[in-house]
Amino acid sequence: MAKPKEYKKDGWQGIWRPERKVLDMYQMLRDDKYGEALMPKNTGRLVPHWVRSVDVRSEREAKEYFESNKVRT
Repeated sequence: MAKPKEYKKDGWQGIWRPERKVLDMYQMLRDDKYGEALMPKNTGRLVPHWVRSVDVRSEREAKEYFESNKVRT
């Protein structure tokens, strides 16, 4: 059985799950607990936020969809 594949581009992450033939897309957003303030210390890390899932038939189709303009940076 195929393993899940992970795709990344600026501000986005995609995970293709072959067992369900689904591409899950996440937008990477900053985790600023305290807004833009510098104190107390912000982590500034990027955290994935689920946007949508798309049904795809193959890994190739998932990669093409993720790299297309349908997933905007």
